[in-house]
Parts: sequence; structure tokens; C-alpha cells
Amino acid sequence: FVVLLAGVVMADTDIAVSQLAYSHPVAVRSNLNFTITVSNLGHAPAEGVTMNDALPTGVTFVSVNSTQGSCQSAAGLVQCSLGNVASLSTAQIIVTVIPTLVDTLTNVVTVSTLTFDPALENNTNAVLVQALQPAQIISQPVGRSVFEGASHEFAVAATGSARLLIQWRKNG
Repeated sequence: FVVLLAGVVMADTDIAVSQLAYSHPVAVRSNLNFTITVSNLGHAPAEGVTMNDALPTGVTFVSVNSTQGSCQSAAGLVQCSLGNVASLSTAQIIVTVIPTLVDTLTNVVTVSTLTFDPALENNTNAVLVQALQPAQIISQPVGRSVFEGASHEFAVAATGSARLLIQWRKNG
């Protein structure tokens, strides 16, 4: 956006937020990373940019890292003070949590700036992630001695969600 004020052209900021959830679906008790990107799509710097991430119910906070500014977590809310975000640039934040129950998790992030932002519709983003029961072996394979060159089939019984995979390896 460009504004003409008393014969002076002034550019606006346009802070936007997006996020990706890696490990979708995710097994309960496994790490889940939300990669959050805060962008200034405008042609003027955004000052005093903050990001708030209302963590889903049913997760335990592990860590937060950002490419600029500082972040903290308390009572299910991650807050980052990113400082100034230059025009046409981004800051990235990675929030790591561990799901504690089987459910559909909704992670909601919002951004704001002290600078005028005429496009508020892109300042909030939500992503859904399924947390599923992890696979669990309930019947181990039975060891067999076979002659060199012979084949043998091993059977393993497991419980858990059909959408999660389990891989078994001989000797680890």
C-alpha cells in the first residue's frame, strides 16, 4: 500500500504470518516442530514486531528459537519480540512441542507491529495437526536358525495408528 499525505508518498508495512507443522501426523510423545515465518510484505520497515503462539491444549513446550529478537514461553503461550523487520524481509521462529494425548491439535499464531498495518487479515494463522497413538510392538519376532541362502519370514504384531509407520531392524 502507498499513501499520499500532503503531497508526500508514504509506503506502508504489511506484516504477515504463516506456519508449517513438520511431522504431520505426529505420534504422541514425539517432537513436533512448528516453523513460523513472519514476513513484512510492505515497502516500509515494521517496528516493534511481536509474535504470539497460543499452543494447543495437550502439548508440552520443549523449545523456541528465532532468527532475530528474543522469545519466551509461559502458561501455553510463546511470545517473541522480533524488533524491527525490514521491508520485504522475514524472520523465522521454530517452536518445538511434544503432544501428550491423541487429538487434533490447533496451533494459532498472531503477529502485530507498532507501525501502521492496513492489511490485518494476514496477521493470524492456524494449522491443524493430528496426534496419533504411536505404534507399539506387542509380539516380537521369533528367532530362527536357517542355512545360508535359505529364507525365513518373521512376523511382528503391533498396535497403534495405521497412519504411523514402524520399522524393525535386526540388531538395532
